[in-house]
Amino acid sequence: MDVRLVTDGEVEEHGVDELQKLLKGEDGFIWVDISTWNDEAVQVLSEVFRFHPLAVKDAMERNRVPKMHAYHDHVFVILHAPERGEHGHVHYIELDQFIGLRYLVTVHGPVNPAVHPDVALRETRAVLERIQAGRLRPATPSQLSHAIVTVLTREQEDFIETMTKDVWQLEQRLTGGNVGDPEKYLDELFLARHGLLAVRTMGAQSGAIYHSMTTLTGISTEGRQLVADTA
Repeated sequence: MDVRLVTDGEVEEHGVDELQKLLKGEDGFIWVDISTWNDEAVQVLSEVFRFHPLAVKDAMERNRVPKMHAYHDHVFVILHAPERGEHGHVHYIELDQFIGLRYLVTVHGPVNPAVHPDVALRETRAVLERIQAGRLRPATPSQLSHAIVTVLTREQEDFIETMTKDVWQLEQRLTGGNVGDPEKYLDELFLARHGLLAVRTMGAQSGAIYHSMTTLTGISTEGRQLVADTA
């Protein structure tokens, strides 16, 4: 678990034991990134942040569809990015977020054992590197969340680009009379369809979630603009 204080575009690493004190401070905001689920993660979410037990349960388990729950002082969001596995299977890489006024908590996974653990950390690592390089200076948790979800959205777009190339090749083989083994060709066709349907579901449901978030009264004007851009 990584505990960070983000102030004026600078990131300071802190220990978990400092989290309570940091949350009471007034400088910057807190970013807690949980890469592995363990007892410490349960304790931090349940006792330090006092998140709803159902939200903690959702963060602990694998969720099949994106979802959003609005609470009085934060919003809990579950999103997915696609990762292509062997034989065309699509893995759902989950990213959960607790977005508050002075904190952002990101929770990764759980992921299929067939997926390398680093895959689940792509979005947060990419954004952290941008902050450390001075290319991104988030001033609020909403800005940081927006940057992370933007990376996730681009991963969905890259996946569609890859699947589109596969579809073009299937079309060329069909129109050129080079289908080969019809049964194998149909398998490839259905795998392509599976991949496109998977990412369409991710995009459509995530978009609907962010559209509904634009109506939440507890979000600041700036935050609502970022949510609308994400939608």
